Amino acid sequence: EKSHGILTGKPKCDFYNVDGGKVFITPENGENFFDHKKRVEAFLNEILIRDKNKENVFIVSHGGTIQVMLSILFEIDPVIAYDKKKTPKKNTCVYIIEITENQRKILVTNCTKHLEE
Repeated sequence: EKSHGILTGKPKCDFYNVDGGKVFITPENGENFFDHKKRVEAFLNEILIRDKNKENVFIVSHGGTIQVMLSILFEIDPVIAYDKKKTPKKNTCVYIIEITENQRKILVTNCTKHLEE
């Protein structure tokens, strides 16, 4: 997940400006959105290069990082990807993404069937 540095554990209101919009600040000892995206992109590139001959790769992540991964893999505007109303993520949701040389395709999105009894 994105490092909030000195804002870790603080109320969410500390992350928003008076207009209610997200502030892309870099908290002391933390990351801003662009730092987070750069780190996630490096991770994805490493996985895609290192494991390209493997059939399946399983990644576990927090919701914010899932949103960043989707923005990178599918070239979604990062502001839209971070907007929980436009790209909702349920807790413990599963995404299955098929990546081939020619395409990237979401097979399962925001699935929580594993929670059903």
